Amino acid sequence: PASVTDLGAKAFLFCNKLASVTLPADLTELKAGTFNGTKALTSIAIPATVTSIGDECFLDSGLAGEITLPRDLANIGSGAFVRCPITSFSVAPGNTNFTKVGECIYSADKRLLYLYPMACANTVVTVDNACVGIAGGAFWNSNVTKVTLPEGFRAFDEFSFCQAASLTEINMPSTVVFLGEQSFAGTGLTSFTVPEGVVMLPEAVFASSPALSTVTLPSSLTYMDIRVFLGCTALTTVNSYASTAPTLEDWYEEYESPFYNVPSTCKLHVPAGCKSNYTGSWTDVFTSSRIIEDLPGYAAVETITPADGNTVESLTYIQMNFAADSSATYTVQSEQPAITVQAGPLAAGVPVGDIVAVDHWTASLAGTASSLTLTPRTANGAVQPLNLADGTEYYITIPAGIVADNTGKVNERRVLHYVGSYVELPSFEPTSFNPENDATIRTFDGVTLNFDEDVTAVRSKLSGAKFLKGTMSDDGTVTGTDALGYDFEEWSLTTSKRSPRIWPADMDYYTVSVTLADYTDYYMIIPAGLFKNAAGVETEQFILHYSNGSTGVELVDESDTAVIVRTGAGSITVNAADAAVEVYTISGISVANTRTVSGEASISGLADGIYVVRTTQNGTVKTVKVRI
Repeated sequence: PASVTDLGAKAFLFCNKLASVTLPADLTELKAGTFNGTKALTSIAIPATVTSIGDECFLDSGLAGEITLPRDLANIGSGAFVRCPITSFSVAPGNTNFTKVGECIYSADKRLLYLYPMACANTVVTVDNACVGIAGGAFWNSNVTKVTLPEGFRAFDEFSFCQAASLTEINMPSTVVFLGEQSFAGTGLTSFTVPEGVVMLPEAVFASSPALSTVTLPSSLTYMDIRVFLGCTALTTVNSYASTAPTLEDWYEEYESPFYNVPSTCKLHVPAGCKSNYTGSWTDVFTSSRIIEDLPGYAAVETITPADGNTVESLTYIQMNFAADSSATYTVQSEQPAITVQAGPLAAGVPVGDIVAVDHWTASLAGTASSLTLTPRTANGAVQPLNLADGTEYYITIPAGIVADNTGKVNERRVLHYVGSYVELPSFEPTSFNPENDATIRTFDGVTLNFDEDVTAVRSKLSGAKFLKGTMSDDGTVTGTDALGYDFEEWSLTTSKRSPRIWPADMDYYTVSVTLADYTDYYMIIPAGLFKNAAGVETEQFILHYSNGSTGVELVDESDTAVIVRTGAGSITVNAADAAVEVYTISGISVANTRTVSGEASISGLADGIYVVRTTQNGTVKTVKVRI
């Protein structure tokens, strides 16, 4: 009747002769298993008002052809349309919760893939780059053959590819951290590498995959549930990179073993030196002769700085010290390792917090020493301090294989946990500088900072002051060379409560004065924390820009049509009316004989540099400096 707004769970369960149904116009919900097993039901019009379709709602029904998801639909349960010969899905106009990309149905933001038609003619699927997860049963029993996943993809829900017997190819992004129950049970895959970062394998995740012959388990794996590889009758090789054997869930019936009905010839390969860790339940499955230590072993780490679990304010490096071994020499295998920093909690043992942006990390050893230093850096290579916010948990994942010793041992993957203690204090700054930022000056002999409150100086910070000749990148980083010359000995400070002065001094404490070159940029870097006020708040770093804008000559304005000077590639063009023209280098060397120009004339074959153009017209002399 029209008054019905929802249909109860399993309302038409196994109604095999139900061939058609008319749903009320105001229906809002189809609950779990409502039409489960309705083999004769080949089509259905779902009212626009339906907001939820429950788990396995149409499982094993006869729905075929195209199914339209209604306008108000907001929730699709796990396996809602599994084992139905549906060839395509569409989304009704006005639905803002789902979208169709290719043959698949995604959430509106494309982060979650919900549906793929089981009988779709296109069996090759490229998952959208925005997608991070596949919902339960999305490809269950489908005829998909190949799937390409984007880097950044994170999780497979339960039954994602269960019984997708034609699936023979799928890539595993390094970002994957979760595999759901039976997510790859019954596929046609011949090999599978579980990505680093996955910590547990759920029940029957690969069960009944008849072609699966090789499986690689990551060093991060700590737990395996029952029946993980049940019925994988072709499985011959299991590579386990965990130094400590993952815990196997207890089983009480023989068929619950994670390796039930796996060939007795299957071999377990483990890291060198770790066979003794694979005991107990593991030896119930693999005899000693079938556990082989031929994967790379791990160099023992004695200490880590900062220590795992510590409270840290600012992180500028991580140091790993390997156990002393006079015969071991280490070499860096990855100079820029893929280290990730996440701010936030763990979920099921996996870091799930926001990624903290670091341009890159570098790895270095002191020669062949046994101390590995990992440093966060900016794009131009400068150290990038990571301020860890007070009270926030951070997890830093360090991959295996950054270094190796001469026996083949490598560093083991580690996830370090820190608690932040950084509290950002309010900053204060001068009301003005003398010379001001971006000032045009001929000489530099120091900077005065003017405050509107009393300040004290931290002299130990003076060593960080610099005066450089160079350039500034878009991110505010200055690169260049020291501009102070041989006379400079150290930075000095004239104390004043409100107007302290920083100046470069020689060994006798006399001021070192620097003449600025023409057309050159200079930068004064005043280090952070050099001054603080009565409240203890410190100044930030300041970078002041100076240049010598004075040419010492009169510039010819473009509006002066009597003489116009232009530059090109290796040439200078002069446009004048009966003017005598001379061209010199900046050091006064003539590069063009005096000539009379009436109209336009060019002097070519010039090297890059600064030139002086002198024109004499009707007794009036004008000069202009130009750069090629």
